[in-house]
Amino acid sequence: MLEIRSIKKKIVVSTINEERKDKELFEDRLGYSKELIIDNNKVVITKGSIEHTFLNNLPHTFNTEIFLVDLDKLDTTISFDLFCKEDEYFFVIEEYYFKIWNELNRLSDGENTNGWLINWDTNEEDSNLERAKATLISKLSSKIQVLKHLDQGNERLKARLNNRKLNSLLSYSDKEINLLESNLEEIPELRLFYLLNHEKELNSNRFYLVKGCFDRDAKNIQSNDVVNSIGKKDGGLGYKLGLSSSIQNSDELDKPIVIVVHGIGSSCFLYDTEIYCDLVKFLVPSFHVFTYDYLTINQSIKDNGEMLANDISDLKKQYRDKEIIVIAHSLGGLVSRIALVNHSAPIDYLIMAGTPNNGSKLAGITKITSKILLKTNKKRLKGQDAEDLFHMRLKGLEDLGNKTTSIRDLNKDDFSNENKYYCIVGNYLGLRNDIIVSNYNMIRINHNKLPYFHKANLNHMNYFNVNNIEKSIGRALQNITLKQLV
Repeated sequence: MLEIRSIKKKIVVSTINEERKDKELFEDRLGYSKELIIDNNKVVITKGSIEHTFLNNLPHTFNTEIFLVDLDKLDTTISFDLFCKEDEYFFVIEEYYFKIWNELNRLSDGENTNGWLINWDTNEEDSNLERAKATLISKLSSKIQVLKHLDQGNERLKARLNNRKLNSLLSYSDKEINLLESNLEEIPELRLFYLLNHEKELNSNRFYLVKGCFDRDAKNIQSNDVVNSIGKKDGGLGYKLGLSSSIQNSDELDKPIVIVVHGIGSSCFLYDTEIYCDLVKFLVPSFHVFTYDYLTINQSIKDNGEMLANDISDLKKQYRDKEIIVIAHSLGGLVSRIALVNHSAPIDYLIMAGTPNNGSKLAGITKITSKILLKTNKKRLKGQDAEDLFHMRLKGLEDLGNKTTSIRDLNKDDFSNENKYYCIVGNYLGLRNDIIVSNYNMIRINHNKLPYFHKANLNHMNYFNVNNIEKSIGRALQNITLKQLV
């Protein structure tokens, strides 16, 4: 049961039962409200429903609760201290943004609003809808904020929504309002919704406080063994990390090896239900396919690169005469480059799709976490990655910054591998990026242009779908074949 109290300019919310006289208990029923008065500012907290919202599908989460926080006026001195158990988390989302996101998903999925993914395989008829969703992710991500959770001892954590973050959450700039207008007014089903609600909603000073509890029945099992276990769980306890091999047939012994390395907040493990499904199916007839799974949120890029290099070196010992090609998505390209450049992994060719080779140019880690939260899917995000994301343990994400030593040191040492690289570049809806990474960032290392193929309407999440794979991966593999003939 939730407990609340006020201390001067601070509102304290806790899921931990404490013996205090000044606490206020929330009744566990829909619509129940508590009112607090802080310096003539009335704050009302009301329990809401997650039914028919994307909150039904939060990764590795059960027992999700949502509370509408209504501020009488936006007081920039008010802050919130949030206490929870180690297996719980909080995040916040501005009310109008929450409503728009749910409406966009409802339109994408028909009446099924449990989905919360962009329909990455959009056609022209859906382009306005998908452009609006892309705008909410890339331009308005401050309206959903993941909070850093600090260890307080005794199996309790503390998150803080300070007044600066609160102001950023609730305040819309003129530029942000114009973005909403230009995108939502092009969608007939949302035009009336926008016209009737935007003036009132944009100045409502309301946001949702979301509390979730991790499903810790699933754990990630780290393994550096080369095993014949694609699509299998280790003891039913979760994702197996490290290299996994496609089911071997006798004819695979003569095929070249391809290793698929996934991107951030993702997994190859359940490839039959995820974005790497079509890629693996496309490759299996011609290659002996391996996949590499690793933790992406709080595990450093350097550590992941070293582990990948060790696995590939062990693999090479088993298949000494086989060529090894790595196909890497997004962050996986950086991990693969570290394996090659810093640890001399025996990689013959590296195909990179959507890889930020010069690091991320996003303004802050908060924006990255918000984008992952909105674009990912509970089946794709590993349990440990989900826990690290919601608690803001972000070593892996921090390494992505374009001014970090991880990227700078990698590029400084990478001067002799241009002939091994090939880039696949997306131009989504006429943009010079794939929603997540700019074209320039994908195709240049140390200002040198790499060989690349680019295609309109490729975006960060559909490089490997069945409609694009022949022209993207097929083209890249053809380029490698031509290199071998020269």
